[in-house]
Amino acid sequence: MSDFRPTPSDDFITMDEERLRHNVRNLKRIIRNSRDRFKRSQLEVECCYVQREIDVRDRRRAAHAEYLSKKTQRRMEAR
Repeated sequence: MSDFRPTPSDDFITMDEERLRHNVRNLKRIIRNSRDRFKRSQLEVECCYVQREIDVRDRRRAAHAEYLSKKTQRRMEAR
C-alpha cells in the first residue's frame, strides 16, 4: 500500500476511461486489504472521486447519444 499516491482531482479529467477503471479496481483491492482505518478512509474518498468521474462520462456519453438520435430523427422528419 505504500506505493499508492493519491491522484489530483484535475488529473482525472485528462485520463482515459481504461485508466480510470483500472484505478478503481486497484483502489478497491487496496481498500479491501487495508487495516489502517485512516488510510482506508483516504482511499475510499479517492475511489469515490474516480467513480464519480466515470459516472459523469457515462452520463455525458448517454446524453450525447440521445442528442444525436434526436438530431437524426428531426432530419428524417424534415424530409
